[in-house]
Amino acid sequence: MVTPNGLNLLDILRLPRMIVAEAAVTELTRTLTADLTPATEAE
Repeated sequence: MVTPNGLNLLDILRLPRMIVAEAAVTELTRTLTADLTPATEAE
């Protein structure tokens, strides 16, 4: 069941299984990785 406010990350992490559309996975990945920067290797 999805609330009117949608799901938040904690809701998703609590679920043992979840069925989603491929487009939803793409959008979720884009949303969760938007602020990530590539790691630099330590020298």
